[in-house]
Amino acid sequence: MPGGGVVGGDFDGDGRQDMATVGLASEGAQSGLNASLPVAFSKGDGSFQVTQNQALGSANPGDPLYSPMTEFLHLATDPNRPLGKQSSVKWASGDFDADGKDDFALLGGHEGATQLGAPTFWSTVPVAFSRGLDPSGFLKTAHTNKAVGSTMFQKWAADAKVKVVVGNFNGAGGDDIALVGGAGWTSIPVALSNGNGSFTVSRITPKPASGLVCSGETTSCADYLGWAADPNAKAVAGDFNGDGADDISLAGGSNWTTVPVAYSTSLAGGGAFTGFTVRNDSNLMFAKYASDATHPQDEQSTVKIVAGDYNHDGKDDLAAFGAHHMNDEGANLEGLPMTLGATNGQLTQTYKTDTALLMPNVMAFNKTNVLLAGGFNHDQRDDLVVTGDFNFTAGYFANPDPGGVDYLYDDDYIA
Repeated sequence: MPGGGVVGGDFDGDGRQDMATVGLASEGAQSGLNASLPVAFSKGDGSFQVTQNQALGSANPGDPLYSPMTEFLHLATDPNRPLGKQSSVKWASGDFDADGKDDFALLGGHEGATQLGAPTFWSTVPVAFSRGLDPSGFLKTAHTNKAVGSTMFQKWAADAKVKVVVGNFNGAGGDDIALVGGAGWTSIPVALSNGNGSFTVSRITPKPASGLVCSGETTSCADYLGWAADPNAKAVAGDFNGDGADDISLAGGSNWTTVPVAYSTSLAGGGAFTGFTVRNDSNLMFAKYASDATHPQDEQSTVKIVAGDYNHDGKDDLAAFGAHHMNDEGANLEGLPMTLGATNGQLTQTYKTDTALLMPNVMAFNKTNVLLAGGFNHDQRDDLVVTGDFNFTAGYFANPDPGGVDYLYDDDYIA
């Protein structure tokens, strides 16, 4: 996530999805002022308890008052960026050390500049490892700069057009970080987790699925990388075929009628990551909605797309909220376009209508709000939550109807 905002993750390892507001550190974070990492911990009933996690102390490792968390939040401001330039730091969350608790990583930051004035970028990945909660309920973290195995990875991540995607792409311990969307790219840079918070970088060239020429309407696997560079495309990770390794879907591109997916070819638990195979099957209803085709020309798309296992079948699905045409064309605001996990290698589509969808759709239409997916109420089904509007959260919680995609709506101010 560029700059900051709200990210999801299970930061205390209790099996329930939490939310963190990131990017709040100001330039004063060097001295420990104005630096915090608020986390809304799920209580398991759809409500949340917030801890501010104020960073106290100095960001200077040589200072007696040194605080690793303050240094991490100081780095998040991209303090060494060129004068007059905006921060290029992007936040990511995932379980990077395979301990069952999600952590925070920073990507794309500047190290400084060469003698000729060319910008240089971090050669490591700053990671704030979650250590669960202390007795007072605050998130404990241990910040360190972890090797990424390539001096180029952070430079690639700094590109404003590049999308950061976190997932367990090799099915082994620890989440990995992939980059897609770079102009002219012919491969996907992937920082594979070593299970201890460090990473090893590979550049993966997508291949066609077995027996197919990139399948569906695709004529070249390189098309996938070009589609990822579409400024409206959203890259979302999920295990869409239920093989235990995460894949990368694309949706939202201009005038698309398909949902391209790069499926990981890893064996779950084996860590034998051999790359991605691409399918590009027709999915007209979902693709049209995801592209927000009727949004005003002078406005950005407001559609939000997230992955989760909404029907509890062991395969991740895609859900989308907040497209303009739901309002402008008078279409049903109580509708939710979805894709369901791949059957015979193909995602299927469905459209759920429910009065519980009205308020979440209205909230998602606000471009400053965020859509998150995860098991917020611990019923073994992933839920949808819209948040970001004055700390108001609209929850869309899955009903315990086996095999169903029915929902209950709830809302609450975050405590």
